Amino acid sequence: MEINDILMSKLKDQRGVVAVVVAIVMVVLLSFVALAVDVGYMFTTKNELQNVADSSALAATGLLGEIYTGMSYSQQQSYNITTDNHYDDAIFSGTDINANDKLSIEQMAYETAHENKAAGIGIEVFPGTGDVQIGKWDQNADPPFIETPNQPNAVQVIARRDDTQNLKIGTFFARIFGIDDVAVSAIAVAALTGQGSAGEGEIELPIGISLRWFELNADEEGNYCGKRIQFSPSTEPTACAGWNTWDNSPSNDSKERNILDNLNGIDPDTDYDNPDITVNNISFDFLNGDLSQNTFYALQTLFQIKGYDVTPDPDGDDGPLEGKPAAGVDDATGNPIPCSGLGGWDATIVASEGQPNIQLDSKLDPSLYPDGTQRYEHRWATTVVVYDGDCTPSGEQPIVGFVEIELEYVGDASDKAIYGKILCDYVEGPSIGGGGSFGKYGSIPNLVR
Repeated sequence: MEINDILMSKLKDQRGVVAVVVAIVMVVLLSFVALAVDVGYMFTTKNELQNVADSSALAATGLLGEIYTGMSYSQQQSYNITTDNHYDDAIFSGTDINANDKLSIEQMAYETAHENKAAGIGIEVFPGTGDVQIGKWDQNADPPFIETPNQPNAVQVIARRDDTQNLKIGTFFARIFGIDDVAVSAIAVAALTGQGSAGEGEIELPIGISLRWFELNADEEGNYCGKRIQFSPSTEPTACAGWNTWDNSPSNDSKERNILDNLNGIDPDTDYDNPDITVNNISFDFLNGDLSQNTFYALQTLFQIKGYDVTPDPDGDDGPLEGKPAAGVDDATGNPIPCSGLGGWDATIVASEGQPNIQLDSKLDPSLYPDGTQRYEHRWATTVVVYDGDCTPSGEQPIVGFVEIELEYVGDASDKAIYGKILCDYVEGPSIGGGGSFGKYGSIPNLVR
């Protein structure tokens, strides 16, 4: 009997231990369930907030790109969102002295965010709290985004559910441990990035600048804006570019002349337009060397037709597009009126050694206009491609981006000298971003953070 009592006593002890172990395991399992459910809910909410931030930033930056496309290059260079009001927003009355583009962009961010929900409620983002910031994005800078009203190219949006905005999200099982709610947030930055594509016929000059030129000419801060680029002769130290025949291979001087004649209107019915261009997805065929005399004449014609004359540089710094266009400015767009073509002025086409040429000057004195007044300098701002190859390209070269240039000088056939300047901080649209960063932006934004 004593032995049985001992055995039964030990059995009861073991049952007590098992009960304690089971209770502990149940608590642990419930803790894991609470963790899985509440953490899963938190991550779901964070993903919803990320969608809110993404869509809000894209919409606001898209409006910024739309505003830029309505401005001339010179207007873009002095743009300030707190003092300018280029966007005709119905929300803000035209008589409201406080209306500006900053308010319109912030309102776009707010409305887009509020149309989306996170954890069951519409999300509000308030500029006054720093949830919406308009500024500049530079992936090579530290930090890459800074808030600034001057020539912004990006919008940062923070979508949150916390004590400051939209309330924290409630928990389920975590309440057992005294955690009733948690804060969740998400951040997004959308930016106008390098132009990534161009449609058929949009490029007006069949030339490309080497990616290497930008690497060789950038200063310590990576800036190359306003620096001169020599296109011809190709033997010049500052030359790092080449002529191309789009994707028409093999390239030759005759094809180049056909393209130029097509662009300057001499041969408008022939299809020599550039194809659709998407960076990193197409290659152009390049000529090795300078243009022939006849092809050079065709280039001179194009330069005169597409460009415009400017008065002397007012501040003497020889900056891009300095001076007042001598032909006047289009009141609707703010852009200079071209020297000829639709809406142009006193240019006439005459034959020059069997090839067409533009004469804006007196036939007796090339420094004078036909009325005898002093001829001003000629300029042409246009977009060209950037290729990934050396400074004297030949054959197919991959296209990696676009850059805006100001062609300043096209000499005569004796020297074949051609040079211009690199223009930066220019948005043209509608065009898609996603290309290389060469100072020319697309007006349709990309998410960069």
